[in-house]
Amino acid sequence: MVFREKLLRYREEVERELERFFDLKKKSFDTSNGIMGETLRMMEDYVTRGGKRIRPAIIMASYKGFSGEDSDEIIKLSVSLEFMHASLLVHDDVIDRSVMRRKGETIHMWIKRWYMENFGAEEPEAEKFGNDMAILVGDIYSGMALEILVDSDMEVEKKNEVLEMYQKTYQVTNIGQILDLWLHRGKDGVSERDNFEIMDRKTVAYTFENPLKIGALLAGVFEEKKEEIENVSRHMGRAYQLKDDLLDIYADEEDLGKKVLTDMKEGKKTIPVVKAIENGSKEQVEQIFSLLGKDSFSEEDIEIVRDIIDYTGALDYCERLIEANIEESKNWIDKLGFEEDIELFFYEMADFIGERGF
Repeated sequence: MVFREKLLRYREEVERELERFFDLKKKSFDTSNGIMGETLRMMEDYVTRGGKRIRPAIIMASYKGFSGEDSDEIIKLSVSLEFMHASLLVHDDVIDRSVMRRKGETIHMWIKRWYMENFGAEEPEAEKFGNDMAILVGDIYSGMALEILVDSDMEVEKKNEVLEMYQKTYQVTNIGQILDLWLHRGKDGVSERDNFEIMDRKTVAYTFENPLKIGALLAGVFEEKKEEIENVSRHMGRAYQLKDDLLDIYADEEDLGKKVLTDMKEGKKTIPVVKAIENGSKEQVEQIFSLLGKDSFSEEDIEIVRDIIDYTGALDYCERLIEANIEESKNWIDKLGFEEDIELFFYEMADFIGERGF
């Protein structure tokens, strides 16, 4: 498959650049203080411990598809996007009280454990220290993203245009995070439309739209391809997030790399849950509400949720939505005017989104 082959190559290029970046940081950071040495080690581990590297792949494929060229500067910018992503993830992990990310500890949990082991701190103190430090680490990742952009060899005008895209993406994504917090915790009624608005501001904006637009900008075709990019991004991003919502319910935890039902733990009514509440019996709805916001879930709890999502037709409904968005994204990919192999890369990416299994 073109997608898997190119994704592997893009990932290898990104990981080499990440290794080079952290090698330089190790020489410039003052790690004589124990916490700084641990912080740098932890930051490198967190951002290099895996992941599909979808965002870097999209920006590199976008630039190649629009310009017909490869570029070392694009590889560097793709690493910049990974740091932007890491910044958002670290803060998101604190908000969601997540304990695992990509089969390893989240930043705040790593620091909490390290602080307790090395300084004998009590858990409440260590938990606050871990959360405080994670917020700062997320900010450092953000600074690293900007550092790579500033140090690039791009023309100043191009740098400024990319910087404007960065700041817009940060704002849009964090507004999406505010809506996520408010709509799921601040009131009872959360609709399918509410969920799509959150998706569009978070997953769509920073996973698909931002890297596609940066590739188009640097290739000099941003204005003429803006509408097509926004439509590809919206449909592909919605399909991607809907699949994530299902994986959070149905996936094997080992494959997922984190606990299942993390959305329900946070009291979030994602679209599968919204449809189950709409279609379920009184007893099923009561069961769903009794589990929303629960601190931990037994195997029986997990099976109850899965059975309700399945029985009420919510699973089938979401799978149809995913397929519809994938097909619509392909219709818009046709209009981007990519060379054949890059067009095929994005077609197969759309299929990959829908095929991720559980």
